[in-house]
Amino acid sequence: CFMKKTFVTMITGLLCTSLLACGNVNSDKPTTQEEVPVSQFDLQENDEQKEQKKSEEAKDYLAQKESGLSVVGDYDNCIGICVDALQEFYHGLKQPETVDLSPYITNSNLNEYITYSLNHYMEYCPDGDWRFYLTSFELLNDGQKDFACIKGIPIFGDGAGSTSYCGEKTFVLSNESGRIVIQDWVDAIRTAAQPSDKESEQNNEDEWSVDVEQVKQYILEHYEETDLKKGDIVIDSVLTGSFSAENAEEKLIICSILSRPHVAGLDTKVGVVQDTNTSEYIAYKEFHGDKCSVYTFKNANGVMLILSATSAINQGIETQSINLYKIADGEYKKVPIPFIDELKKTNMSYFYFVTQDSIIVSQVNDMNMVDEVSAILRWNPESNEFEYNKG
Repeated sequence: CFMKKTFVTMITGLLCTSLLACGNVNSDKPTTQEEVPVSQFDLQENDEQKEQKKSEEAKDYLAQKESGLSVVGDYDNCIGICVDALQEFYHGLKQPETVDLSPYITNSNLNEYITYSLNHYMEYCPDGDWRFYLTSFELLNDGQKDFACIKGIPIFGDGAGSTSYCGEKTFVLSNESGRIVIQDWVDAIRTAAQPSDKESEQNNEDEWSVDVEQVKQYILEHYEETDLKKGDIVIDSVLTGSFSAENAEEKLIICSILSRPHVAGLDTKVGVVQDTNTSEYIAYKEFHGDKCSVYTFKNANGVMLILSATSAINQGIETQSINLYKIADGEYKKVPIPFIDELKKTNMSYFYFVTQDSIIVSQVNDMNMVDEVSAILRWNPESNEFEYNKG
């Protein structure tokens, strides 16, 4: 990194619950209720008036001083510009033509890239209210000027008690003549296999380079229940990488098993690892649960580990299990997660929310407040494990 830290404040597990750090994806910008034909001159005049009004209403994210940044003096505006930029971005996912990131980003190349990504965004963002869960705030200096590096996780609620988490976002801010602006914006997309359907499976077959019928036949031959039919198997996603060894060319094929009775798990998935070049099957694993997600994490040697998070619901009570696996000797082998292994010994229920590089641990399945967070475990590719940092 070209920057050196001159002063660092780490704020871990802070949930910004003020209006500043909240948003609503559905709160669309005001529109007129009736369209009235206008001349080209009037249309141009109206556009200019709209731009002028928008400019007047745009927030000024002013720094405490003309140069430099202060954790104490500039904290609120640093967080505010990140939240407001994200809010504008999420609006743009629904109406790309209305997005305007210029109040937040002065770097034209970055502005163009973020705007372009609106039409190529692969992370699922639910409708409804959301909050920005701040994971760290660092003040950096490159020898000439200060930069603030802010990381956080958007938390979405659907209003019915369900909560989902997007990948961690990283913003780099600077002070430009007394105004705080975004210099860089890194969007960490989580690699969970998202459920699909038969139509999307058919559309993606060529892109995946997978013989769908062959994969289904393989699962039929290995699935623990004998009443499974090919029509019950749907491929969700195909992730390429090295799973069994360094530099191996392989695929992780994630399939959903449909039409299962509750006792077998309403959201059961199967993970098949296949050699890309020979189509030989390397490893097979079933993940049973009423809710199931599968993620991948890469270590320093480029080998992917597989994380499963499954939930079971019995008489309205939800319990969750999370396990990390490596592929070795032709099978899935469990890899310890020391912090979580210790939690299991307490016989208390915990819930796990997975982001692109971390696991959030909580004792409630609908986390909304900071005091509901028990721990944040971050993936360390070098040590090949999730680590708990008390700081």
